[in-house]
This record gives sequence, structure tokens and C-alpha cells, in this order.
Amino acid sequence: MRKFKLYYDKDAEETWLRELDEKGWALQSFCLGLYTFVPCRPGTYQYWIELLPANLAEQESYLAFLKESGLEVVERWARWIYLRREKAAGPFTLYSDTASKMAQYRRIRRFFALFLGIEVIFLGVEAAAVLDTGEPIFLLFFTIILAVTLAFCRAVYQCSKKIRALEEGMH
Repeated sequence: MRKFKLYYDKDAEETWLRELDEKGWALQSFCLGLYTFVPCRPGTYQYWIELLPANLAEQESYLAFLKESGLEVVERWARWIYLRREKAAGPFTLYSDTASKMAQYRRIRRFFALFLGIEVIFLGVEAAAVLDTGEPIFLLFFTIILAVTLAFCRAVYQCSKKIRALEEGMH
């Protein structure tokens, strides 16, 4: 089965993957919003999505740690990895403390903020093209870039909101 979905919230995406697993569909692959699933026993896996550190040495070390923890990398897309572990292996928590959860959301927020900055530049360039030429194709591109920019804004905001909630829980 194939499904197309765009997520900018890894927690919502994890929930969706877990719901599909409960219905008997295991993630096989992912690329640019296209998910491929294969049939499985309902409730077989627990899923997590991670943004790897930018440093390649840290990535390799972290991937080795995940493998030692019994996690399987189902898919790797750029710095994003899709992980799973059989529920039969027992309970498992990827982040056991608040500080590491906050560090993860900060890493994700920086990732989206970088692309937000790039999109803002593209938005300005495209806005100038629309104003200069008035061509409908430039207006279409402007609209698409605006939608992506707003999605990245929302992702940065959601991460900030999750960080604040974790900080408040610490006090």
C-alpha cells in the first residue's frame, strides 16, 4: 500500500505510523512524502522518527547506539531516520530525560529555521518577479513558496511550543 502525506511534525507522523501498524501495515520505505507499507501482524512495531546530528561522526556514533538498543533503521532520508522496534522486545523509550527531549526539538527547530530562512529569500525574489512582470507563472511559484514558508514557520513554532512545555514541566 502507498500513501502520500506531508508532515512537519514528527510526533504526529509517529502517531500516524503507529496507527497504521495497529491496522496491520508496517512501514517499508519513505521518500518525499510517499510512504510504502507492507502487511504485518497488527501491533507489531513501535515507531520513532529522528533528525540526526549534522556532524557525520556523531551520526555514525548515534546510529551504532540505536542499533545496539535494538532499533532498526527502516528508512534514511537526508538527516531524517525512521526507526522501529518490535513491541515483543519489551517497552522502550528513545528519550528518557527532559534535557535530551529538549535537545532533540532544538535540533529540529534549527533544521527547519535554516530552511525557513532560505524560503524567505526565495519568497522575496519571487515577489520581485511577480511585481516586475505580473506573469501568472511567477504568481504560482510565489504561492507555492509562500505555502512552504508558512509550513516551515509552523514547524519552528511547534518545536518552540514543545520546548516551552518541557521547560515548564521541569520547574
